[in-house]
Amino acid sequence: MQPPQRESDGPRCVECAASVIGPVSNPPLRAREGLKKNTVEQWLPYENYAVEQELPHVKNAVEQRLPPVQNAVEQRFPHVKNAVEQRLPLEISTVEQRLPFADDSVAQQDLRDAGMVETEFPCLEEGECHPANPHPARLRPRAVARGD
Repeated sequence: MQPPQRESDGPRCVECAASVIGPVSNPPLRAREGLKKNTVEQWLPYENYAVEQELPHVKNAVEQRLPPVQNAVEQRFPHVKNAVEQRLPLEISTVEQRLPFADDSVAQQDLRDAGMVETEFPCLEEGECHPANPHPARLRPRAVARGD
């Protein structure tokens, strides 16, 4: 036989309550009512109540915890085209900005050979010559093409 139930123990299961009350076939009316009430209201929550409070709907779980696939891609990973344009210069730009073309070097050399480009300024004032350049024809100012 079961020990007497204390109030702090909570309600008993159906089998334990039946063993304390007496034979199941003929329990007292008051015990039957208490047994039904305890079993349904205290032990077994309603199905709808359990789902609404403990389990979120699938749609809510996705919207609140998991961003849609499209947003995740747009926020965290740039498109391939944008990544190339923002971080890596185009090959043509790299060549034009950092390396002079071979034709430019040849053209500058041709200008030097023709006397169009001077790297030294032998004349101090117009009409005067530096001893390194005694030719007065080269004393006139000329357009200077720069290679840098």
